[in-house]
Amino acid sequence: MDTTPVVEAHPVNKTAPTKIIIFKSISNLRGLRFRAIFYVFRREKSKAIYDYRRMQSRSLPKNPVFSRRLRQARQRRDLSQDRLGVLAGLEESSSSARMSRYESGIHEPALQFAEAIAKVLGISAAYFYCSDDRLADIIRIYSDLSETKREALHQSAINIAE
Repeated sequence: MDTTPVVEAHPVNKTAPTKIIIFKSISNLRGLRFRAIFYVFRREKSKAIYDYRRMQSRSLPKNPVFSRRLRQARQRRDLSQDRLGVLAGLEESSSSARMSRYESGIHEPALQFAEAIAKVLGISAAYFYCSDDRLADIIRIYSDLSETKREALHQSAINIAE
C-alpha cells in the first residue's frame, strides 16, 4: 500500500490559504481504512497573526494630554503617586499602580475620579483635558487665585474680549 502523503494546496478562504495534507493508510484493526486530514497554516501566516496581536497590545495612550497634565500637576504639588491615590479615595494597596497607569496613559479614570484627583491637587478637572497649553496654564493659575482675584481676572477677560 502507498503511505506517502498527498499534498494539495487549497484555500479555505481568500485571505488565509492553507495546506491540506492527506495521509492514506490501511489499518490492520478490523480492516477499517482511516484517513487523517491535517490542516496546517503556513508559518508565515501564523507569524503575521502573532505580530499583529502583539502590536495591538502596545497601543498609544488613550489620552496623552490627560496623562501628561496629571503628572505635571502631581509633581507641582510634590506628591507621590501612591499618596495622591490615597488622598483621592483609592485603596492604599492599589493606589500607586493605578495612578501609574493613569499617568502612563494605559488607563483613563472616570470623570468622577478625575474630579476627585483635581480636588486633591487644588485645580479644576478641565485642566486635565485641555489640549491648549496656554489655556491649561490659565486654568491652573485661575485655580490658585482667591475669589476676589478670580472676579478681577474675569472682568479683565471681559474687557479684553470687547
